[in-house]
Amino acid sequence: MATMEARATKGERLKKKGKVASDTPRVRGNAVRQKKSENYFRTLLSSMHDEILVIDRNYRITDVNKECLTIFRRRREEIIGEHCYYILHGADEPCDRHGKECKLYKVFATCEPENYRCKRVTADGATIWVDILLSPLKDARGKVIHVIKAERDVSKEVQLESQFIQKQKMESLGTLAGGVAHDFSNILSTIIMNAEFGVNKLSLVSESLEILLKAASRAKDLVEQILTFSCKTEQILQPVSITPIAQESLKLLRASLPATIEICQHIKSKSGTVLATPTQINQLLINLCSNAAYAMREGGGILTVSLVDEFFDSTTEQVNPDIGPGPYLKLTVRDTGHGMAPEVLSQIFDPFFTTKKVGEGTGLGLSIVHGIVKSMGGAINVESEPGEGTVFNIFLPKVEHREASGGRPFSSPSDETKSILIVDDEKYLLTIMKNVLGDFGYQVVGETSSVHAFDLFRRNPEQFNLVITDCTMSRMTGVEMAKKMLSIRSNIPIIMCTGFNESITKEEMVATGIREVLLKPISATELVGMIDTILGNH
Repeated sequence: MATMEARATKGERLKKKGKVASDTPRVRGNAVRQKKSENYFRTLLSSMHDEILVIDRNYRITDVNKECLTIFRRRREEIIGEHCYYILHGADEPCDRHGKECKLYKVFATCEPENYRCKRVTADGATIWVDILLSPLKDARGKVIHVIKAERDVSKEVQLESQFIQKQKMESLGTLAGGVAHDFSNILSTIIMNAEFGVNKLSLVSESLEILLKAASRAKDLVEQILTFSCKTEQILQPVSITPIAQESLKLLRASLPATIEICQHIKSKSGTVLATPTQINQLLINLCSNAAYAMREGGGILTVSLVDEFFDSTTEQVNPDIGPGPYLKLTVRDTGHGMAPEVLSQIFDPFFTTKKVGEGTGLGLSIVHGIVKSMGGAINVESEPGEGTVFNIFLPKVEHREASGGRPFSSPSDETKSILIVDDEKYLLTIMKNVLGDFGYQVVGETSSVHAFDLFRRNPEQFNLVITDCTMSRMTGVEMAKKMLSIRSNIPIIMCTGFNESITKEEMVATGIREVLLKPISATELVGMIDTILGNH
């Protein structure tokens, strides 16, 4: 009995020993496979040309590839284990303690990837554009344990994109050239004839001059529109009323389109204000209308442009997945041209896709339209069939905008006579500016030479309360003169008057100490009002 128990015990011991012995290769196999997996993962990281960081839920960096080490100019041991916000931003705490704005936090919370484009300063101090992709890395239970952050330098692509957009803007401006020339000739004719009429019919001079001023104001708006349209600098979004821009753009387009194309407009929105720039609205209309005109170039047709108010709520049938509840402006451009087949329709927003012949277009127009609409938070729908024409419906979110309360255009100066130095090499403009300011009680000294004006100022810097100067002048520019004056008397108020000048921006002028910048053509109301504000004559 005892022998049998002993044997059983020994058998059990052998069995247990055998079981342990049989499990040992499996454990070792798992360890080997895990090691191979880790090596494979690290090989993947090292072979990728993007900059890769692996970050855990505590925002600590657990792995990094060689491309990233090169960019950060650090050794691997200097990065592994450090917080991402310290390595990436030099911060001692998370970007947002509550995680509301941290995109890593969002990936950990939603288990969904995030991608975005942003600027970044390199170790050399250079500013570059990077595309960033944050991808969740999950465990066997589906929980996100790491986030893989991949960065790619896209500075060259951004630069090329900017160049292509600028090229397309210039092409659009070329389309407008005929319309601008036609419309501007009408404006100038109105000005000339009304001036002649006012001279010959003095009894009606008041009415004539009023018409002249309205025509000149229209010409000024046209000049500003062209300068804004062709400007290379980044524009600041602001509340813009679409209605007047649409009406003016259609006037210009009418003169540049063939007579076989009829333009019908239904501008019914009375409060068409969106967050944009005049340039963007111009580009939308010019690109869409030019595209429609091309579709009707052979047999002619009807180009219809409409602008109406729309409101969408939670019960409204979804017209586009990008549209949420709220008030919108619906801009529709419809043509009766040849239409598009489904395979063409699916590609119209792709950059460089075009059905036009070589030399007739770049294929950028509609891709730029799509980009502008997206940047404004809007949506775009297209309907087209072969032989049935095409309809573009653009939905732009409306914004509330209250016009600034109108006050008096300008006021008279105080009893104390104040002295103003005006510098402009255009003699007739200098004369009228002296007359206008003199009529409002200012003592005005005018100079057509910036060199002479600076010598006059240098001899007695305290004699002037204000300096008004043109920007572009020979021998010494207005900016150079202003810098020299400010070096002598740092508190002298200077107003810079300028047309289109690519060499220096308004922000750069203000940074030098120039108080205000006025864009030509200048009105008396605008000029005296600005002087009134600077010198405190309220």
